[in-house]
Amino acid sequence: MTRAIPNVGAADGAPDGAPDGAPDGVAAGVAAGAASEPHRPTARRVRVAALLGHLAPASAAAVVVDVDDDERVHDAERAVVGGAVAVRRREFAAGRRAARAALAQLGVVVDGPLLPDADRVPRWPEGVVGSLSHGAGLAAAVVARSDRWRGVGVDVEADRPLPDEVIGLVFSESERQRLLATTSLAPAVVGKRLFAIKESVYKAVFPTTRVPFEFADVDVEVVGDAAFVAHLGPRTGSPYAVLRGAFSCVDGVVVAVTAF
Repeated sequence: MTRAIPNVGAADGAPDGAPDGAPDGVAAGVAAGAASEPHRPTARRVRVAALLGHLAPASAAAVVVDVDDDERVHDAERAVVGGAVAVRRREFAAGRRAARAALAQLGVVVDGPLLPDADRVPRWPEGVVGSLSHGAGLAAAVVARSDRWRGVGVDVEADRPLPDEVIGLVFSESERQRLLATTSLAPAVVGKRLFAIKESVYKAVFPTTRVPFEFADVDVEVVGDAAFVAHLGPRTGSPYAVLRGAFSCVDGVVVAVTAF
């Protein structure tokens, strides 16, 4: 989203936060402590992957990998993050591993590079829509066939409170009244989960419209324990006024998925 706020999480494919090739504040600190042994799954990664698989559409493919010390990517992909700090390069490489693994689950083998376009949206193979995210020392990918879904968005965040200066930018007044009236959690904690939900909405919608929008353009209602309804305002450019998705938390990680 196009807002001037502290970078509390960035994801390849979303034109907000740190651009490709730049360090990502909070995520950088988390990823710096990631496992050093390449590709050996941690127990937390396995649990987050199981959660993402539950939240994503049944016809989609979802993969979570650990952000580790492995920076190996295709030569053309390396140029995207050539000037970035090590943490960002590792996140980028992990995202590409997750993307290729998810595509393989769909039966799509990609031997060449997976590059972002001018809007930093990944150029998925023909017939595929998808989304990438990295946060909390993990990278996630969700991909689906475009004849089944127009867009999918995923966001993965550390389940930590939002900075005070960001809370008011994420919550609308109606959201504040609804959400905080139904939970004993602190506003900053609820806000981080709302942040992840709205990021997933943005990453599902933006690739189809190429219209940047703000947190305030999306009003979220939580339904039950893990579902949400997102009401999209006219400035989103979306032909859909309402989108649905799911979110949950496990092992200190928030995961949110939107698909339409």
